[in-house]
Amino acid sequence: MVAPARLPRLPRRSSVSDVRQAREALLERGAPPVGVRGMVADSWLRSAAAGVNADNSPPPITLATDLLADYRAGHPLAEIFPLLYDVAGRAAEDCDSVLAVADERGRLLWVRGKPAVLRRAESIGFVEGAQWDERHAGTNAPGMALCLDAPVTIKSAEHFVRPVQRWSCAAAPVHEPGSDAILGVIDVTGGRAVDSPQTIAMVRAAARMAESELA
Repeated sequence: MVAPARLPRLPRRSSVSDVRQAREALLERGAPPVGVRGMVADSWLRSAAAGVNADNSPPPITLATDLLADYRAGHPLAEIFPLLYDVAGRAAEDCDSVLAVADERGRLLWVRGKPAVLRRAESIGFVEGAQWDERHAGTNAPGMALCLDAPVTIKSAEHFVRPVQRWSCAAAPVHEPGSDAILGVIDVTGGRAVDSPQTIAMVRAAARMAESELA
């Protein structure tokens, strides 16, 4: 009798507990991260090397209020931000999330959402003018999207800084037509609902729409 063929076993998805244990092992013993996505492990190592405080490291405000308005008014993404908000911002608000647009250095130029959600985002320093590249904020979707020049989703415990682990985020870079230089990044940050294929698809589509409009 011929034995039935066995289907190959799919690799087990890392649980939140697995990810947190890998992060603590890195911080406490310097152990190489295992059981997490490779790009997340690489980002953790970059964050640790940059000296980011994993317990509480609010990113600095590098665009003060008196400078922010003029800077973003002259930024290439300013002319299409109303369209971005209409396409992605309203959908983000419906899911109790925020829409953020950062420049090529990771500085948040616009953060839009419902007042209650904006107040929660403020508690982790996710505010206009703040610097959210990896070197200042640790592992997060806007920072990684800029670092890797690719769309990225970061799920709760994958964030390097502990207070940020209450959030999930999805981001995609926007390129200058003709040169492919990064102009900035579009991000949706919120709860577990953000960790879905639909969210990253919407963010990617918004980034491609932005490039088309700029062209």
